[in-house]
Amino acid sequence: MKYIISIVFLFEISFLIGQSCNCPNYEDRLLDKIDRYRESRDSINLEASLRSLESVNNPFCTFQALFERVYTKVKDKKNEDLSSLIEKVEMSAKKLSCPSATDPFIWQLKAEYFQKKDSIELAMQYAFKLYEWGEKNNNDKFLLVSIAQLSTLFSRQEQYENIKPFVKIALAKMTSMKPSQNAAKYYNWLARIFETQYTLNEQRSGLDSAKVFANKALNLAIQYDLPKQRQYAYQALEAISYHNGDFGKSLSFHDSTYKYMLVTNAYDQVPIYFQTKALTLLELGRLGEASIHQDSAIYYARKYSQQSFLANILKEGSAVYESIGEQSKALVALKEFALLKEKLVTEQRTTIINDLEKKYQKEKQENTIMQLKNQKSLLWLGLLLLSLASLAVFYWYRQRDLKQKQVIMETEQRLNRARMNPHFFFNALASLQSFAINETDSILLAENLSKFSHIMRETLENTYREYVTIDQEESFLREYVELQQLRYPEKFDFELALDSALDTENLLIPSMIVQPFIENCIEHGFADLSYKGKLKITFSSDTKGIKIIVLDNGKGLNYQSEQAKPYISRASQIIKDRIYLLNMKLKSEATFSIVNNPTQGVTVIIKLPLIYEN
Repeated sequence: MKYIISIVFLFEISFLIGQSCNCPNYEDRLLDKIDRYRESRDSINLEASLRSLESVNNPFCTFQALFERVYTKVKDKKNEDLSSLIEKVEMSAKKLSCPSATDPFIWQLKAEYFQKKDSIELAMQYAFKLYEWGEKNNNDKFLLVSIAQLSTLFSRQEQYENIKPFVKIALAKMTSMKPSQNAAKYYNWLARIFETQYTLNEQRSGLDSAKVFANKALNLAIQYDLPKQRQYAYQALEAISYHNGDFGKSLSFHDSTYKYMLVTNAYDQVPIYFQTKALTLLELGRLGEASIHQDSAIYYARKYSQQSFLANILKEGSAVYESIGEQSKALVALKEFALLKEKLVTEQRTTIINDLEKKYQKEKQENTIMQLKNQKSLLWLGLLLLSLASLAVFYWYRQRDLKQKQVIMETEQRLNRARMNPHFFFNALASLQSFAINETDSILLAENLSKFSHIMRETLENTYREYVTIDQEESFLREYVELQQLRYPEKFDFELALDSALDTENLLIPSMIVQPFIENCIEHGFADLSYKGKLKITFSSDTKGIKIIVLDNGKGLNYQSEQAKPYISRASQIIKDRIYLLNMKLKSEATFSIVNNPTQGVTVIIKLPLIYEN
C-alpha cells in the first residue's frame, strides 16, 4: 500500500510539472491569430487574444502571454530600451523551473531585441542558441525562426556565403510543411534570400526561385488575409521585375507595396518604398520624379528609421543623385553618410562593450538573483552594486592621491638628504682647517683634502641616487669615519663588519640611510666623554633580508645635549619616511628602531629587503 501511495504521489507531481511547462490553449490557431494581429497592427484584437491567454489558470500560459506582449513591443519599437521588460520575462521563466521549455522563447526574444538595437554580435549569440536547440529537439518552428534571424544578421554584415547552408536546411523543412500563414512568412524570407543572391552573382536560377517563392507567399497571404505578408510578397515581386528590366510592372508592384504598408501602419518601411521607386523611375528616365522620391526616402528615413538604415538610404541616394546629375545633393548625401557611418561604428562598439559587461555581471550574480523573492531584494542588490562602484571610484582616487604624495615625499627626502650635506661639509672643513694652520702637516693636509673631495663627491651623488651597493656604502662609511677620526684623534675606535653570506657587489640598500646615525653618534654621543668611544657597524643577512646594526658606547639619547635633540629627531623622521616609501614601493616589511643600551650608548637596527641590482 505504501508503494502504491508513493507511485500515485510521484505521478501527480510529474503531472503537475508537465502541466506547468506547457499551455493547452496556446495552439497553432491562437498563435496564428496573435501573429496576424501583430503584423496588421490590430492592437485591439491582439490585446483581447493576450488577455484570454492570461486568463487561463496555467503558469505557462501566463508566461507565454507575457512573452508575446514583450515580443510585440520589441518588433514595433526599435529605439526604446526594453531590457527591463525582457528581464521580467526571464524572471517569469525562472519561476516555472523548466528551462528546456522556456529558453527558446527567451533566446528568440533576445535575438530580435539585440538585432533591433544594432548589437549584431549579441543577436547572433542568441540566434545560434535557438538554432542549436531547434536542431537538437527537432522543432521546426524554432529552427526556421532562428534560420530567418541568422540570415538577416549575416546579410547585415554582408556575409552572404554563410547563409547558404541554412537555406538548404530551411528548404528541406518547408517541403513537408502544410500551407499556413507561417509558411507564407518563410516563403517570403526565401524569396528575399534568392533575390539577394541574384544581385550578388546574377545567376538566373536564383531569380527564378525568388519568383516562385514570392508567388507562393502572395497566394497564402491572400488566402489567410495576411496584409504584412502581402506587402513583403509585392516587395519581392517588385525587385524581381526590376532585375528582369520590366520597369512598368515594377512600378505597379511599388504601388501595391505602398498600399499594404499603409494598411499595416508600417511607416518604418516607407523609406524603402521611396528609395526603390526612385531607382525604377531613374531607369525609366523620369529624372524629376526620381529626385523627388529620393528626397522623400531620406526624409522618411530620418523620421522613422534607425541611423544604420538612414546611412544606407544616404549611400544609395548619393548614387541616385549622381546619376540624375544633381552633384550638390550627391555630395551632401555622401558627406552625411560618412559622418553617420563613423558615428555608428563608435556607438556600436560602445553598445557591444556595455552589453557584454552587463551580461558578464548578470551571469556572475545569477545565483544571487535567483534567490531574490521580490522587488525589495533587487533594490538592495542595486544599492550594494552602487556602493561597490562608489568604493571602487574612491579607491582609485585614493591610490592616485597616494601616488602623488609618494612623489612629493620622494622629492622631500632628496632635499632632506641634500640638507644633511652642508652640516657634514662644515665639520669636515673645520678639521682640515687645523691642518692648514700647521705648516708641518702639509702632506697630511693634501691626503685628507683628497679624501674630503672624494667623499664630498660621493655624498653629492648619493643625494640623487635611490640605491647603492653594500660595497659602495662600506667604502663611503669608512672614508667618512676616517675623516671624523681626523677631527677627533684618539676619541673613538671604529669597526665595520660585513657578513660573508651577503652578495655585497649586487645587493642594494637605500643611499645615505646609515650615515646620519654615525654622524649623530660621533658629534653628540661621543661629545665630552671621559672614556674612549667605540663605534661598531655590522651588515648581516636576516631571515627576510639585510640587517644593519649601528652600536656605540656613548652617552645615550637621554643625555645628549638639547642642541642635538632636534637633529636626532629630524634624522629619525627622515629615515622613517624613507622606510615607509620603500615599503610602499616594494610591498616589503622594512623596519627601523633606535634604543638606549642597558649600560652605555645607543643601538640602531635597520632591517631592509633583499634588493638586487639586476
